[in-house]
Amino acid sequence: MILLGTLTDACGATGQRGWICRAAYELTGSEDFAKVAETVSTPIRLILVLVVAAITAWVVRRLVARSLRHARDNDRISSFRIQGDIPQLSDLELQRREGRFSTLTVALQNIASVTIWVVAGFVFLDQLGYEIQSVLVAISAISVVIGIGAQQIIKDFFGGLFILMEDQFGVGDVIEAGNASGKVESISLRVTRLRDVEGVVWWIPNGTIAEVGNRSKEWSRALLDVEFDPTVDPGSAISVLEGVGAEIMTDPEWSSRITADPEVWGVQKMNADSIQVRLVVKTIPLEQWAVARELRARIDVAARAAAVPLAGQPITGPVGEGNPISPNRASRPSAPEGEAGNR
Repeated sequence: MILLGTLTDACGATGQRGWICRAAYELTGSEDFAKVAETVSTPIRLILVLVVAAITAWVVRRLVARSLRHARDNDRISSFRIQGDIPQLSDLELQRREGRFSTLTVALQNIASVTIWVVAGFVFLDQLGYEIQSVLVAISAISVVIGIGAQQIIKDFFGGLFILMEDQFGVGDVIEAGNASGKVESISLRVTRLRDVEGVVWWIPNGTIAEVGNRSKEWSRALLDVEFDPTVDPGSAISVLEGVGAEIMTDPEWSSRITADPEVWGVQKMNADSIQVRLVVKTIPLEQWAVARELRARIDVAARAAAVPLAGQPITGPVGEGNPISPNRASRPSAPEGEAGNR
């Protein structure tokens, strides 16, 4: 025989009544049935909390992936250009963009998942009857201690996040970051790994990168300051460099690496020992050093042929007319300072 009672007897005072107990009592009018429903309601609520959290996390992860995929495929958004022309990206830059957005997707998905499950954890504890305020106070105290000890890790995390979002550099770039320079082998939210020209691997926490120079962003430039003998007419020196620039553009092997006609900027410096003339060539990323080496070899040959001696390399007439070439040649101009990639 089912004994009927009051709602207060079945479910407690107004502020303590669970909605499952109240609904069961209102449907059946049975105090015992309402108490049984209240007993089983706690595990049901806990299961519901976990199910809702799991579904929410799945949906949010899908939304993050879809949103970033849309941003990746939109050239204006992915290049952070609200106005102006959109740059044409090479295959290498497209691969870099793909990797950058993949890393961002994973990072933001993880942040969203952690946030959702932390909130679900608080709700879970509340359903078990714990005082959430006390739990929050304890967690806050622990967070302060952890935050003090993990300040650098947090700084590294946000530093890496902004590096990826702003595309400051990517895998394959040659960069200078503080005292380290080299080719980027990997980037995570916490650390960037470089390998310099000697093969040394550098691990740089992202939070310590105050400034960075990227030698392979979109395009590069080979810059040569060629030193001629001080007796050489500057016009003749410029003509030699212009001829070499025009010649290299007719060579398919090298013209494919050069994106604009070579330019002779003129005399950079004059002293008692030499006349320094600057030649600049715009190249595709990471090809500036190879192009510079080829140009030096061609300048050497052209200068000899034109009887326009380089500094420390006296020539009395055109090569091939019996004129000796001094064996005491000055060293060729050095490679661009800071070359750190694959030479």
